[in-house]
Amino acid sequence: MLRIFFLFLTFFCYLIYYVQCDTIIVDSDEVIQNFDKDTVLNLSEKSFIIFLDTKTSNSDIKGTYSKILKNSNVSIIGTCAYVKDLIKGRSLKYLDELGTQNYIKSDDIFNFSIYVFTVNGEEDIIPQIYKKHPSYITYIITCKENEIFDNPEYAKENKNVFHTNPSILSQLMVVFLIFFFLFIGFYLLFNIGTPKIFEEKQLIINKEH
Repeated sequence: MLRIFFLFLTFFCYLIYYVQCDTIIVDSDEVIQNFDKDTVLNLSEKSFIIFLDTKTSNSDIKGTYSKILKNSNVSIIGTCAYVKDLIKGRSLKYLDELGTQNYIKSDDIFNFSIYVFTVNGEEDIIPQIYKKHPSYITYIITCKENEIFDNPEYAKENKNVFHTNPSILSQLMVVFLIFFFLFIGFYLLFNIGTPKIFEEKQLIINKEH
C-alpha cells in the first residue's frame, strides 16, 4: 500500500511539473550561447521584448513560431509566474493586440528597455517589431494578460512600477506615515523639551548664586 502511495505521489509531482511549466521561445539579434534566464535582464544596450500569445496553446508554440526557431533554436522551461516576477516593478511598454497592430503600422518608435507586444499567433508581426528595435533579446510566451500583470490596463499606461498592487502601495503609505510621525515626535522632543530643561537648570543655578 505504501509503495502504491509513493508511486502515486511521484506521478502527481511529475504531472504538476508539466502542467505548471511551459515552453518559452528565446530569440536574439545575436547568437545565443549558454543562455541564463536568471540574467536575461542584464541587457546593456539591448531591448528585452516579450511577445505575448494569449490564444495559442503552449504545446503548439514551436509549430506556430517555426520561422523564429530557424534563426534561434533556443527554448527554456518556465512559467507565466516566472515572467511576471521577471518584469515585476519595472517600467515597461505594454501593447495589446490592437495597440501592437497600430504600432507596427505607425512611424513611432518607443524608447523603453522592456516591451510586451501581443502577437496571438501572427508570426509576421515579430520581424516588423525587430525593424523598430534591432538590438534585442526576446521571449515568446503563451500566457494570459492577467497572468503576467496584476492590472493590464495600468500596465498599458506604464503604471507597472509598483506592479499595480494596491496592498503594496497601502503598506508603503503606512511605513511612510510611521517614519513621518516618528520624525515629528523626535523633532518636538529635542526642540521643545530640551530648552525647557535647560531653562529649569539655569533657574536652579541662579537661585543657588
